[in-house]
Amino acid sequence: MSPGLNELARGYTEGAIFTFWLSAKEKDPAKTVINDFKTKEGRMPFVDLFAFPTYDAVQSVAFAIANSDGDDIDSFEKSLKNVHGLNGTTGIVNFADDGTARIPFRLFKLVNGNPMEMQ
Repeated sequence: MSPGLNELARGYTEGAIFTFWLSAKEKDPAKTVINDFKTKEGRMPFVDLFAFPTYDAVQSVAFAIANSDGDDIDSFEKSLKNVHGLNGTTGIVNFADDGTARIPFRLFKLVNGNPMEMQ
């Protein structure tokens, strides 16, 4: 959960249950993405919530374009649905037949302002 949102909520988010991925920032590809970002921008990515899924989305689109049979939207859509096992910053990315992305996620609860993974 965003530290800024938590602060603005003044404790009303305490106990909130939410889903989130658990990216291993010390492992690739997340580690490389963070280091490349720091080199280019001179700072850390602002919020993982945006940076990691955006990176994975761009990688998925690039894969679909590179593996498309043609240059029309139908070929792209078919290719995007064939994205399976992409090693993303949010985990292994797969696309379902309906075109939605599937990434592994975990359940968290906000305890004392900190996200705690639920078992």
